[in-house]
Amino acid sequence: MIRRYDSLIVQRIARLLIPLIQIFALYVFFHGHYSPGGGFQAGVLIGASLILKLLVGSVKEREEFSVKAEFVMATLGVLIFLGIGICALSSGGRFFDYGAIGALGKEIAMRRYWGILIAEGGVLMVVSMTLVVIFHVLAITPDEDEQP
Repeated sequence: MIRRYDSLIVQRIARLLIPLIQIFALYVFFHGHYSPGGGFQAGVLIGASLILKLLVGSVKEREEFSVKAEFVMATLGVLIFLGIGICALSSGGRFFDYGAIGALGKEIAMRRYWGILIAEGGVLMVVSMTLVVIFHVLAITPDEDEQP
């Protein structure tokens, strides 16, 4: 079961770290084109910050999370990722050939920029929500010692 960690120091430090982790995740996401990083790494950081929020948050904050909503978000991420590839196919290009998607811009470089960003956004959603779903499933599972 998920239980709040009652150390005041841990709670305060975690509450300071959560927004910093999320800002760094956005930095990793948006600079994934030019440096190591991207959707997967940013998704892991976002997922870790949400899990940290679950561990130190109040009961009210934990009730904001639901496995169903997290699963829907992960599924939406998969659909975004595959949708951008299918858009490339329907535009006459190859799967994930972002340069073929005319709706993303006039220049091929801008089409590729936006295509990669959209695909990586889908990856970010899948990875972060999958980590949180896994945490929920493992944390909600009752211990063998507990009686139903």
